[in-house]
Amino acid sequence: MKRLLGLVIGLALIGGAVFAQTHALSPAERTAPLGVTGGFREVIRTENFAVRLERLESAGSVTYRNLDGRSVTVETEHLFLIAMVGATSLKRVTTLRTAYLRTASGLRYDHTDKVSPARTLSAKSLQPSWWRSGFYVFEVPASALRGAKIIVMEAAVNPLGERLLPQAELDLGLDEAGATRMAAEARENTVVIG
Repeated sequence: MKRLLGLVIGLALIGGAVFAQTHALSPAERTAPLGVTGGFREVIRTENFAVRLERLESAGSVTYRNLDGRSVTVETEHLFLIAMVGATSLKRVTTLRTAYLRTASGLRYDHTDKVSPARTLSAKSLQPSWWRSGFYVFEVPASALRGAKIIVMEAAVNPLGERLLPQAELDLGLDEAGATRMAAEARENTVVIG
């Protein structure tokens, strides 16, 4: 009887170990950001901040005021996708430094370096419960628009790299017709920001 009980307990432990191993997170999953997805003008709340996509435009060129007050115009052979995003902190003063556009196929486009980061939302400090708006500007080919999302994350507080940072995924809601319309508008537009 004792042997049978030991065998049953042993098999249960082995079964539990196999179950735990097959349902364990991979190293990539363990360090991946915690994402919350939302659509146009929808407030997306993460643990540390909230954002909403307020406006979306496309342009062939962008004009902005540099820090010294000069007007600067930049152009692209593709298109600029300009997203006005409203944001607030929920816990502490923070910045949303990391923003990139992820295509439906998984390609990543960081915000363009042609527009000074000082003129984008990534340079603005967010205070708890005070909403601020700012721009993120992406330089992308027209083929990247359909099904794209803008991913926004706060700057890591921990110098060793904070794990499991929350991220907001702003679904642009661009199907094939919407992407074609945005690409057509970009040829004729010059957008003035900040």
